[in-house]
Amino acid sequence: MLNVNAIENDLYAKVCDGFAEYAEKRLIKYQSVLDFLRATDLKAIVNLTTGQVYELYVGFCESRGYEKLEHTVFSRTICECGFQTHHLIKTVNGKRKKNIYFTMW
Repeated sequence: MLNVNAIENDLYAKVCDGFAEYAEKRLIKYQSVLDFLRATDLKAIVNLTTGQVYELYVGFCESRGYEKLEHTVFSRTICECGFQTHHLIKTVNGKRKKNIYFTMW
């Protein structure tokens, strides 16, 4: 006789193990951003361009021994933590330049 409950339990355990491994890797990957946010004045994050904030983050990672995320991954992660991006176009020396800033919702 086929024990469907045993099969279901086995599948459930495999899914849970797979998800736990995925979640653990993701948390480790994002730990540098979470620690950066804890150590950084939030006013600095919303008053600087995303590129400037990223440079602060890179310096933070170097000083703490973290492996830095790529700029786009860093920006997406910051947005997952509750920030949004705001685009502002400025004219500098007659040329239009797009600056991107983080904002709080």
